[in-house]
Amino acid sequence: MLFTSSGAFYSKVQFKTEEEVEKVVAHNFKLLFGDYSILLPKSKILTYGGKGTIPDGIIVDFKENRWFVLEVERGDHETWRHIAPQISKQLVAVMNRETKNKIAELCIAEIGKQKEFSKLLESDLKIQQIHVHGFVQKILEKDPIVSLPIDYSPSDLEEWASMQKVDVQIQHIEKYMNGKGEVLYDFPDLELTQENESLKTTDKSNALYEIVKAGLLNVGDVVHFDYGPKGKLKTHFEGKICSDGIEVDGIVSSASVSALRCIQQISPSRTTTNGWVTWKTADGKFLEEKWNALLKKSDDAEQPSRPKKHKKKSRKTSAVTYPENGDNDMLYHFAKGGAIIAKVRRVGSQFVLLAGSKLSLKYDFRGSGWMNVRKNASVGADGTLREDIECDSPSMAAAFVAGGARNGLTFWKNKDRKELKSLGK
Repeated sequence: MLFTSSGAFYSKVQFKTEEEVEKVVAHNFKLLFGDYSILLPKSKILTYGGKGTIPDGIIVDFKENRWFVLEVERGDHETWRHIAPQISKQLVAVMNRETKNKIAELCIAEIGKQKEFSKLLESDLKIQQIHVHGFVQKILEKDPIVSLPIDYSPSDLEEWASMQKVDVQIQHIEKYMNGKGEVLYDFPDLELTQENESLKTTDKSNALYEIVKAGLLNVGDVVHFDYGPKGKLKTHFEGKICSDGIEVDGIVSSASVSALRCIQQISPSRTTTNGWVTWKTADGKFLEEKWNALLKKSDDAEQPSRPKKHKKKSRKTSAVTYPENGDNDMLYHFAKGGAIIAKVRRVGSQFVLLAGSKLSLKYDFRGSGWMNVRKNASVGADGTLREDIECDSPSMAAAFVAGGARNGLTFWKNKDRKELKSLGK
């Protein structure tokens, strides 16, 4: 239930039809994908075998250089009866070269109709109209992301999504109504989603608190940024660090929401921004850089005795090499729905990632010694690890599962769902 300070109550109600959800998403897509995204109209696309399918839209995000297949659903359509087969067909179709050419043409045509969007690309992202076609083609060379706005997740949907070769983003859309029939819609907070991706960890709720606790920032420190339209004088904004957000004009909110409130004073139409790469500290560094420094500090603390010349590496091992130490030495990573995705066993100072764990098929370790280990790992087509891997730290094991840097102290949990950092050993 939602309610206002004046006493108006809004209760959660069901959407009447899938078309109603589609309409809400289409009219407000920038709240999900950002100001630098464009929604292409529905269009029939074909698989290599000639099977036709019509996704609810294609989204091209010029700021993050990525694209989405949009499929709006209702939970009562069920995972296996409708949702999974529908999206599978669409993914096959968008990989067709002819389909990608068609998407590029639709994108160019749509930008041609939206003069303000074209100006935004040139002023903010330095993408001139003459270069848009090449820019779009480069984006389409990447794997698409599946955007799945839905009123609720039916059985098995979260688990199915976590096992796909491409990223599937489930976005819950909710509807609320008061006694007069007035409606409110609840969308996922894009600012928090961007923070999740920027900080490369799933535990962000206390990110600023952790940074302050580590002594990298202090409560009361001033952060700032300058913003203004191209060619005009920029406005200077300041905020104060709090343990649970950033205070601007007496209001404490997340890094991104506080930054957006400032930006909207100049550009009211702006709907999103990532505060972690907007706010700067007194030394000129973005908040994101402070978080990365904290992750590095945490990772170094996990392995204090490792010689400096020793490169990060792991060794494939046989499960029989390790004694059975019982549940106390087992750690798990869970899907949102509660299913176990991966397991590690602590053996001395090592963390053994066990065969049967599900690894991300897409990974980027930015030149670290982990890259060769991951490339040489025995992994099935569905991401299932076939042989144990010995890791030097919990963060290394977490990175293999997630496909990118993660804080192993919060990534791994015991059978009671307690984080590794709270176990004290």
